[in-house]
Amino acid sequence: GFFGSGGESAVVAPLVAEMQASSAEHVVERRHLEHVEEHRTSMEEPRLRLSPRHRVSQEEQVTEAPRPYRDAALVEETEVLGGEILEEAAAVAALDSWESIAVALESNDPARQEPALRQLRDWTVRGEDDQAQAMREVGDELVMMVMEANASSAVIQTSACAALFRMIEANTEFQGFAAYHHGVETLLTSLKAHLHSSAELAEAACWALEELTLSEDCCQEFVDLQGIAQVVRCLELYPADAGVQEAANLLIANIANCPGVREQLASGNVLLLVTKAMREHEGDPQVQEAICKVIEYSCSSSILAQKLAGLGVAALLDTALESHQDQSADSVQRAQDALRAALPR
Repeated sequence: GFFGSGGESAVVAPLVAEMQASSAEHVVERRHLEHVEEHRTSMEEPRLRLSPRHRVSQEEQVTEAPRPYRDAALVEETEVLGGEILEEAAAVAALDSWESIAVALESNDPARQEPALRQLRDWTVRGEDDQAQAMREVGDELVMMVMEANASSAVIQTSACAALFRMIEANTEFQGFAAYHHGVETLLTSLKAHLHSSAELAEAACWALEELTLSEDCCQEFVDLQGIAQVVRCLELYPADAGVQEAANLLIANIANCPGVREQLASGNVLLLVTKAMREHEGDPQVQEAICKVIEYSCSSSILAQKLAGLGVAALLDTALESHQDQSADSVQRAQDALRAALPR
């Protein structure tokens, strides 16, 4: 008969083994990513802020080729589940070139894709040459394909948003490529799905969206896709996080600087949250400068200017000027420009 005295036949046994191996590998991947997320969110030290490239010190930039990535928790899970069949899932390929990053991202293996995204983020911050090479040899479209394929993974979404931000930062050509590849929609989808996961994700998504919304067309798309509601949630969920507040307010400033959509900021509590952040982050010059941009651009609209006046913005700007006179001339000038815009004409 089909089944012999030994149980499964020679035909069935390999199929069962293959199914068990596949299932076990997926368990390893899931547990590994859960471990990474738990480790990051449980750290007591303040997280590293995702600053624009010009503010990242040389010490923070990754200049050496990375060592092979092999997470201790992944190895532990392999030992628990046992068997040589998991060895390939446990050992993550060495990420020692742009090509190896692209190969890892194309692998459809989340345990390889997530460290590859982090390596892409870290290498791209080193300078414009690396940024151009990242776009040429990896590409923003591949990053967004990984995001779409791993829509339920907050860990991958966080690393992908940060990598995408670095790839398009301060480069209008690269921003145009990402916009063409539906970057605004992809980033907003990620933000909507995982906004509650971590401040790190909220900040990374806001930075990438801030770069894209420097374009008037992307501003309009952002507003049409209910993006303002999402950035408001970022401000509400992470009021004490300076990185989120800076990135979110710079994103709002882009909307305020876009004549076709700026008055959308008059509805809801957007401006109330902006002024609240200015009070709560009085000692942070980057947050203050971001909010000064919001105020300056918003005051181009009489409707927004009136709302800001009612929120006591002139007094807040006076305080900012007094507190940050020792900052850069550009920062002081930004606060002065905002104050002039906010004063009654």
